[in-house]
Amino acid sequence: MKSKERIFQIAEEIAFVKVLASNDLSLRNRAIKKLHRWIAAKSQNPNTAFTDDDFIRLWEGLFFSMWMSDKPLIQVSILVSTFPIGSIDVSSHGIVLFA
Repeated sequence: MKSKERIFQIAEEIAFVKVLASNDLSLRNRAIKKLHRWIAAKSQNPNTAFTDDDFIRLWEGLFFSMWMSDKPLIQVSILVSTFPIGSIDVSSHGIVLFA
C-alpha cells in the first residue's frame, strides 16, 4: 500500500477512536452504528486488511467507548449491536489478535 494511502487510513482509524471515546453520547452512538459497516468494508478488501496496529487502535476506541458507557446492560447492547455473531468475516489471524 502506498504511504499516502496508509497515512490516510491511519488518520481515519484515529478519528474513529476519538469519536468512540467521546463523552458525547450521541457522537458515540453514531460512531458505533458506522463502525460495523466500516469493519465489514475494510475486511472485504485485501488491500486494506487489518494489521496488528489497526486492531490495537480499534480496541482502544472500543475500550473507551465501554468506559464511557458505565452501565453493564448498555455495554452489552453496544457489543451486540456492533458485532452481531457471524456478520463479519475476519481472518483467523485477526480473531486471534482481537481476542
